[in-house]
Amino acid sequence: MKTFVARASFTDRRQGPGTGRTLEIEATNMAGAAGKAARQFWQQLGRRERNDCRRSGLNITILEKHTQKETE
Repeated sequence: MKTFVARASFTDRRQGPGTGRTLEIEATNMAGAAGKAARQFWQQLGRRERNDCRRSGLNITILEKHTQKETE
């Protein structure tokens, strides 16, 4: 499993563009990470935020998190 950092955002009616959250996702590939991030983000939204997200669209940016392994 790899660790991905996903930034999910949308345009809020009051706060404007860029409203969202950053999530750390464990998945085997980037496509799986995008699906997990979208599901987790959607579950965290309230009714008003979901409507704003439907209207403006959801933007997800995914980066693979590189960790340094300890050498002995």
